[in-house]
Amino acid sequence: MSNNLRKGVLSSILLILDSVAKKLVGLISTLILARLLMPEDFGIIAIASLMIGFIEILSATGSAQYLMRVDDLDSDKVNTSFTINFIIKTFMSSSMIVGSFFIADFYEDPRLVDVLVSLSIVFFLHSFQNPGINFLKRSQN
Repeated sequence: MSNNLRKGVLSSILLILDSVAKKLVGLISTLILARLLMPEDFGIIAIASLMIGFIEILSATGSAQYLMRVDDLDSDKVNTSFTINFIIKTFMSSSMIVGSFFIADFYEDPRLVDVLVSLSIVFFLHSFQNPGINFLKRSQN
């Protein structure tokens, strides 16, 4: 087997294992939360997860897929991708922080404000993810 083929197969296996591990961690954490939390507390987590999932969908730009497919990947394209993601995720997390008060009023549960603000801050911190990792993914390193 050639070196490039071996490298490609190993990279594919690692990506599959990464995906499976993330799904297992999510499943296990959900099972633990369901066991530890009261039903009304679990409802708060479910509402907060739904809202964060909603802003994740709205902020998905597809820039990582673009960087993987573009013919000539250079630092300007990577920097532009980072900037666009940063601006969009900053706007979306700020909107969620402001909207958390309205969401808490709608569901008549003030505890939602703290949970949504915390998750929005975590979402904002994800905007600092380095898009340069696409260089490594693209070369399967």
